Amino acid sequence: MIVRMKKITLLCMAEHRDATLAELRDLGVLHLAPARKPESADVDRALAELHRTEAVASALRAFADDAVSSPAAAASAEAVDAAGELLALRNEIEERIEDLAVEKEEIEPLGHFDPGDIHRLREAGVTVRLYRCPGDKSVKLPEGVVSTPIGLDGGRILALAGAGDFEFAGEELPLPERPLKEVEDELKAARRKMDETVDKLRHTGASLPSIEAHAAELRDLVAYLKAEAGMGHAGEIAYLRGFCPEDRVRKLRESAGRSGWGLLIEEPADDEPVPTLVRYARWVRMIKPMFRFLGIVPGYRETDISSSFLVFLSVFFAMIVGDAGYGLLFLILTPYARAGKFASSPPEPFRLLYLFSAGTVIWGVLTGNYFGIDFEYLPGFLRALRVDWLTSQNNSMTLSLLLGGIHLTLAHGWKAIRYGMDPRTLVQAGWICVVWGIFALARLLLVGARFPVGLAPVPVLGLAAIVAGLIRTRQWMDMGLLLLDLVSCFGDLMSYLRLFALGIASVKVAEAFNGMAGDLGMMIVGTVSGAGPALWTAAAVAATAMALVLMLGHGLNIILCAMSVLVHGVRLNALEFSLHMGQEWSGFNYKPFGVAGAAEAA
Repeated sequence: MIVRMKKITLLCMAEHRDATLAELRDLGVLHLAPARKPESADVDRALAELHRTEAVASALRAFADDAVSSPAAAASAEAVDAAGELLALRNEIEERIEDLAVEKEEIEPLGHFDPGDIHRLREAGVTVRLYRCPGDKSVKLPEGVVSTPIGLDGGRILALAGAGDFEFAGEELPLPERPLKEVEDELKAARRKMDETVDKLRHTGASLPSIEAHAAELRDLVAYLKAEAGMGHAGEIAYLRGFCPEDRVRKLRESAGRSGWGLLIEEPADDEPVPTLVRYARWVRMIKPMFRFLGIVPGYRETDISSSFLVFLSVFFAMIVGDAGYGLLFLILTPYARAGKFASSPPEPFRLLYLFSAGTVIWGVLTGNYFGIDFEYLPGFLRALRVDWLTSQNNSMTLSLLLGGIHLTLAHGWKAIRYGMDPRTLVQAGWICVVWGIFALARLLLVGARFPVGLAPVPVLGLAAIVAGLIRTRQWMDMGLLLLDLVSCFGDLMSYLRLFALGIASVKVAEAFNGMAGDLGMMIVGTVSGAGPALWTAAAVAATAMALVLMLGHGLNIILCAMSVLVHGVRLNALEFSLHMGQEWSGFNYKPFGVAGAAEAA
């Protein structure tokens, strides 16, 4: 449910501005909308320090797992300075190592010699130059010139020396600025320095909690300074604006009475940007991490479709993964992950995984899919659980289209309920009729199913209802785009066939890896003739190779399935369904000013 908001204008005496902000921060119910641009030197300084601290904390997390416990961690600000200096030094050394490695690579083919010797010979009148020559051709030297093979390039690099100037038909190489030995020594020293710096960073990593706490304090400070800079002034009166959930206005009124504030409480204007606060039903709350991951927020005047999103995404997940063995594996691994590294994490993502996994197990049992194992090799009780109707390609395609029809019908029906007794409701009813007409047409084209005669008038009546509703509401642009919208509706319904296609792909990939593992095992065992230790050794090697192929193959398949759910399963909810629903995901989160309101916004 999207919580209704009230627009708040709060007035206080300018001299009580700091006390007002402090109490609002403790209250934690008001999402501030600055009365003026929140700019000040204090804000800039605090922001710069926050960005520096967050950058240091982010870089230091790479060393947190290997952190060496320290008897006394440095104070937060001091830890930021110490870690920042070490990280800067590490970056500097890293750049120096890269430069030295490039320099070494360039001069290493020349081998070990001192370029200073060549400079001294040149000063004495002896010209020395370095050339790269083809190794398969004889070298004709200029008169009075001697050559010496040098370097590690198979004798193709020559040092030519002669009196005065001379010419030679070869690729002249630049003289290095310093000996290779000097570069190698400096590179070794830089790497030792890098090891020392990394070791210090591991010790500094113990201060990461202190640094992260400092970053949290700075975020609160920045929010406070921005709130202060964003307040408006009218003589001795200071004021600020914001939005408060309707059920928290009473709490704000009580504080206003105690503190002597003036409050103006209004309904937000239709064209006013209002933050969105969604309060999820208990059973739907598990979908919240998915919305956070996707970064989508419904607009304040849009609809909370989290319940529909959760139900249909669970079904889509099960159909795309489609394997009871995979689902059972997820069910086993999820509690281990919850009890291990993610013990302190919120429970919602794990509950979502349990739901997805259970749905996958159920779907896999109904379709008879277990790690891609041939159905004939399954135990009798598992074969008995399969629903044969689902194994038909035509039936699976029909089911995917049926889910699409139900999903899009829900979108238009939900939209019609929002419109109530309005001509636009007629348009949505018309689109529902068109969706089912397209469903029948798609079945006719794809699986050769007969178009139901009794359904023939439905899309015609639906199209008439759409036209009548558009005329009543004078939506002439939508009328002009009606043909394109019909084509788009057909494409949207056909998009649900990806559930069938991806489910088949998952099964076929699993079967292919099973076949590869079996063929590899037979090939290894087949290399041994007769019995004895050699056969047992070959069998052990074959079993190991098969297990490796199966583990890597099914692991890759699981990853591909997860990507398919994110790309396609989410898309059907966040794009196709949302477009028919009129959901633009144009909102921004309600973020109350103050620490106390963080739980409300979370």
